[in-house]
Amino acid sequence: MDELLNVLEDTAALLNKTQINLKKCPKARLTRGYVEARIKCIEEYWTTFKQTHLQLVKITPKEQRQELPYFQNEDYFVFEDLYLVLLADLKDLLQSFTQAPAPSTVTSSPNNSKIIADTENLVRLPRIELPKFTGNYEDWPTFQDLFTSLVDKNPALSDVQKLHYLKSTVSCEAETLLKPIQVTENNYKEAWNILKSRYGNKRLIINSVLKKLFNQKKISSQSANQLKNLLDVTTDCLNNLENLNISTSSWNPIIIFLVIQKLDPESHKEWEQTAYSKSEDELPTWENLKDFLQSRYRTLELVLSMSGTCSSRDKPVRERSHLVTVTATTSQPNERTCVLCKEKHTLCHCKNFTKLQPTERADYVKTNNLCFNCFVPGHSAYQCKLQMSCRLCRRRHHTLLHRHQDSAQTEERNQPSESHHGVEEKEEVINSMVASHHSTKQSTALLATAMVLARNEHNQTVVLRALVDQGSQASFLSEKAAQMLKLTRQPARGSIIGVGSTRTNVDHVVQLKIGSRWNPSFEINIQAYVMSKQLTTKIPSKAVTVTHWPHLEGLNLADPDYFQPGSIDLLLGVKEYAQIVQKTLIKGPPGSPCAQETNLGWILFGEIDNNRENESFLVLHHQVHIDHMLKSLWEIDNDKKRILTKEEKLCETIYESTHTRNSEGRYLVRLPFNTNNPFSNEGNTKEIARKRLLHLERRFKKETKLKEDYTKVM
Repeated sequence: MDELLNVLEDTAALLNKTQINLKKCPKARLTRGYVEARIKCIEEYWTTFKQTHLQLVKITPKEQRQELPYFQNEDYFVFEDLYLVLLADLKDLLQSFTQAPAPSTVTSSPNNSKIIADTENLVRLPRIELPKFTGNYEDWPTFQDLFTSLVDKNPALSDVQKLHYLKSTVSCEAETLLKPIQVTENNYKEAWNILKSRYGNKRLIINSVLKKLFNQKKISSQSANQLKNLLDVTTDCLNNLENLNISTSSWNPIIIFLVIQKLDPESHKEWEQTAYSKSEDELPTWENLKDFLQSRYRTLELVLSMSGTCSSRDKPVRERSHLVTVTATTSQPNERTCVLCKEKHTLCHCKNFTKLQPTERADYVKTNNLCFNCFVPGHSAYQCKLQMSCRLCRRRHHTLLHRHQDSAQTEERNQPSESHHGVEEKEEVINSMVASHHSTKQSTALLATAMVLARNEHNQTVVLRALVDQGSQASFLSEKAAQMLKLTRQPARGSIIGVGSTRTNVDHVVQLKIGSRWNPSFEINIQAYVMSKQLTTKIPSKAVTVTHWPHLEGLNLADPDYFQPGSIDLLLGVKEYAQIVQKTLIKGPPGSPCAQETNLGWILFGEIDNNRENESFLVLHHQVHIDHMLKSLWEIDNDKKRILTKEEKLCETIYESTHTRNSEGRYLVRLPFNTNNPFSNEGNTKEIARKRLLHLERRFKKETKLKEDYTKVM
C-alpha cells in the first residue's frame, strides 16, 4: 500500500511541475512540436496515476479508506481536475497553431504587403474575455449570449473544454451550484442546463431589473457622480427590459416621476423650470430628462473643476468586507481631542474616564454638556443621530454609562409583555411533590445538524451549519452569520423564553434563502431572528466515536461532520422542519442514531452510548404540607398593633389640632414640616432649583437684553 501511495505522490508532483514549467516557458519555445510532446507526457502521467489508484482501491477495505489522507482529501479528484485543466490549455494552444495562417509564397507586391500587415494587426488584437457570472439574474442574458456565441457553439472545442470554461467563468452562488459536478465529457450539457434552469427564469430576471430600477437611493445634495449613477442605472435597466422584449416607449411619465423623486431639491427645481419653459401642454419625455441630467452633471463637474476643489461626497468610498457609514462634512481632517485628558482620542477610549464609576461618568458628561449617547457636545441624546444604544439594556445612552438598576427596571417593564397573546395566566397553589433524578450514564445525545447554502438578497452564498429543532417556534440566526451575508435587518423587539423561563431579547429580524448541497433545485425562504449572543454551545458537546452502523451506509448526510463539535450559525424551527422533512425514517439498533430523510440530506439524531459503566443515581424528595402553610399564614396575619414613631405621632397631632372645614365643604389642614430639614430628600428639589438658577444666571451673562427684561418684570 505504501508503495502505491508513493507512486501516486510522485506522479502528482510531476504533473504539478509540468504546469509550473509550462507557465515559465518562453514564447519562442512554444512550438507545435513542443505542445504535442507535453500532451503526450501528461497523458502518460494520467494513465499511471489512474491505474495506481485502481490498484489502491482494490486492496484497501472500505472502512480503512476513511483513515487514509489520500481518500480524506480526495486527491484523485484534485489530480483529475489538474490534468483536465492542463490538457485543455495545451489543446487550446495547439488549436491556435492549427488556425494560424500558413506563410504565403505569393510574390511580394504593395497590395500583398498591405494584406499581410492587416493580418498581423488582426492577430495582435486582444482575446475576448468571458465575463464572470456571480448569480445575479439581470446579468444572465448577457452572460448567456456571450458564452453561447464564444464557447457553446464553437465546434473546435470539446465538451470537456466547454465545461472547463464554464466552471472558470462562474463565481459565488453559481460556482457553488456547479461545484459537485466533475469535469468530464458527459457532464457539460447537464451543467449548462442547470444554470439555464436556475437563472433563465424570465419573470425573476424582470423582477430583478425592476427592483434595481425602483430601489435607487435618493440624492440628498448636489453631486455630479450621483447624478451620473442615477442616469446610468436607469438607462441600463430600461435597455435590459427592451432586450427582454418589454416595450418601455410608453413609460415616459412613470420613468420621469420615478427619477425626479430621486433628485436633490436644487436639481428637481431646475428640471421643473426647464420642463415648464417649453410648453405647459406638452408632456416631457425620457429623452428630455436624459438631456437635462447630462447637462446638469456636466455643469457641476465644470464648477468643481474651476473652483479647484472636490466635494467630499463625490469622492469614491473604498469598499470593505462589511457595511460602513461614511459621513463627511469638510475636506480637512478633524481629529477629536479628549475632553478629559486633552489627548488625541475620544472620551470613550480615555483610560481616566473608564476608571470612573458609572455614576461618576454620568455626572462628568452632564457637567460638560455632552451627549449621553455619543459623548459629543452640541446636542442631547434625544437629538443624537448615531444609531446606537446601550448594548446591555438597549436604552438611549452609552454602554459606559450603564448601571445595574437600569437592567432591573428594563426587565420589570418587559415582564407584562408575556400576556399579550390571548392566554389568560392563572396563579395556582398546589401541594407539590418534587422528585429529581440524576444519572452519570456515559452517553451522548446527538442532535440533528445540517450544512446549508444560505443566500442573501444580492445572491451571495455562504455555507452555514444549522441545527434542526422541532421544539422551536421560530428560526434564529447568529450575529456572525448575519454580518457575513450582509442581510437587511428589520426592527423586531421581543423576548425569547427558553428552558427554566430564561429570557433573551431580540431586536432584528432578517429574510434569507436556504438551499441544499445535494439538491440544487431545492430552496426555501425563511425568516430568522438575529441573536446577538451565541445560539448554542458547540454541538455535539464532545466528539462522538464513529463506529460502523450498517443502516447509515451509503446515505448522503446533511452534515458529514456530525461527530465533531462545532458552532451553530442557524437554528431552523418547526415551520422550516415541516418544509424539509421527507417520509423515510431509518432506525438502527439501540445506542445508534436514527436517520431522517430531508431535502437537505439525511439528518442524524438520537442517543449514542459511549460507555455503560459507572452508572449512579441521585433522588431528591420534597413534600409541602397544607396545614403547615395555613399555620404560617395565620401567624403573619395575626400582627399586633404597630407602634407609631415620634414623627408619625406629631403628624397625627397636627392633623387633629389644625384641620377645619370651610364654607364650600372642603377640608383645610396645615402641612407637617420637619423643622430640622425643611426640604424633602425624596425629590431633591433644592438641587434642581439651584441648577436652574445657575443656568439662568449663565444665560443672563450671554444675553443682556433678556436680563434687562427679566429684571423689569420681576
